Amino acid sequence: MAELTQDPPKPDKSAAPASKGINLFGAPKKPAIGSQEIAQIVEDVNNVSTRLKILEERYENLRKKLQVIEQNMLENNKKVLLEVKTSEEEIKEFNKVMEQMKQDLRLIIRELKLTAKNDEVQVLKKYIQVWEPLNFVQRKELDKILNELIEDKLEDLSIRLQEQGFIEDMIRTTLKKVLGEKGLG
Repeated sequence: MAELTQDPPKPDKSAAPASKGINLFGAPKKPAIGSQEIAQIVEDVNNVSTRLKILEERYENLRKKLQVIEQNMLENNKKVLLEVKTSEEEIKEFNKVMEQMKQDLRLIIRELKLTAKNDEVQVLKKYIQVWEPLNFVQRKELDKILNELIEDKLEDLSIRLQEQGFIEDMIRTTLKKVLGEKGLG
């Protein structure tokens, strides 16, 4: 590195440019390179070339992997967007169902407020037990029972009337006999 900071020797202007150690631009000529050094340089260039090819292959592989990753990300992004859209629709439907349930519950609460309370039901139960509505008679049943009673009474009355008629006939007959015997006798 010390050589880089030093100024190059100034060429002698009087000397011809074709002199030994100085080139056309006034810089010192480099010594000739030997075959070993050339072989080393060729080997180094080959190594650098091989490394460059390996790096290019790695770069190409990384580029392909990156491309596959980008495609996968795009596909996954589409899937996620579809799932988000589906989820949003499901949430909207769920919200509609929840709102309908709220309305139904409000209606049920209003209806329940109109129903009888437990103490009112107990009062009605006591009245029903006292009245015993199962023992009530329907009109048809009452009409039938009354008709049967009337028929029974009419039959009894008819029998009584017949008995009375028979008794009256007997009394007349007996009176006629008694009066007839007295009148004859």
